[in-house]
Amino acid sequence: LSLCKQYLRELIARDKNHPSVIMWSIANEPHSTKPEAKEFFRQLYEHTKKLDPSRLVTLVSMFGLKEEALAYVDVICLNRYYGWYTEPGQLDRASHKLSRELDALYQTYKKPILLSEFGAGAIAGMHAHPAELFSEEYQAEFIQKYCEVIESKPYMVGEHVWCFA
Repeated sequence: LSLCKQYLRELIARDKNHPSVIMWSIANEPHSTKPEAKEFFRQLYEHTKKLDPSRLVTLVSMFGLKEEALAYVDVICLNRYYGWYTEPGQLDRASHKLSRELDALYQTYKKPILLSEFGAGAIAGMHAHPAELFSEEYQAEFIQKYCEVIESKPYMVGEHVWCFA
């Protein structure tokens, strides 16, 4: 905990006046599904707010509702790959699953949500009709389906496509 607080002090001291910083992230995909994680992240959240009360604080989750730390963020950031790592090739099922999860997160925490990572890999120049995994068409359809879900949710505040190499 003390090392994390030190890193946050250094980060905020270095970047607090940078105009592109809109919020501070206290962790990226931590394994915080255990109850004791809640207190750890509460302390990091409060420490960060004390260092810079003018900005929002977030944590990037990969566990969603199982994430104990989401109680201590201002904005929920979520990384999701339904239709790629899970449900590969099943975009309708993937977008339905994403929609249900986003609604459940919002109903539980009543906080804005940002989809901080989503995407599908593609091999440049690979085409398939109908779209199939690794085709440019599948990648485009994947992103389109996710954007449709995001745009249908008034509590969603943004998204970031993760571009695979």
